[in-house]
Amino acid sequence: MIYAFIALAAVIIVMTAASFKKVPPETVFVVERMGSFYASYGEGVHFVVPLLDKVIAKISLAPQCLPLEKAAAVSADQVSLRLSALIRFSVTDAQKYSCSTENTPAALSSLTLTAFRNVISAVSAGDAVKSQDTIEKTVFRAVSAAAEQWGLNVSEIKLTELSLI
Repeated sequence: MIYAFIALAAVIIVMTAASFKKVPPETVFVVERMGSFYASYGEGVHFVVPLLDKVIAKISLAPQCLPLEKAAAVSADQVSLRLSALIRFSVTDAQKYSCSTENTPAALSSLTLTAFRNVISAVSAGDAVKSQDTIEKTVFRAVSAAAEQWGLNVSEIKLTELSLI
């Protein structure tokens, strides 16, 4: 009988100790209770209820860089172009970031590539190569507006390469 009590006490102590979560600076833990969003925990020590709560995502709030590697686009005059870009963003809403799409960075990359292709397809190849700043600004406006719905703040989209294939 005494051994059962000691074992139960040990289990309770271990579960309680494991329920304290330390969130580092510039990080947010997204917590789910019984399968649905419960809270976002910022920096500090937080208590997670054993068996009910689960940390589903650990999200960095630090600025991040997402490369858009060599992709193809076709201009209005049917010339193939190769483009590469760099997307700088930060997370502003951890709940939207973790719950709105399954893979938010991949969605941001796809959205940016689609926006680049749409803008480039409306101009000739020569104009596209000459007016990279205008293309960047147009894509930035389109992507940043859409990315806000995913809890992101896009700070810059920079074309690193735009050349004829």
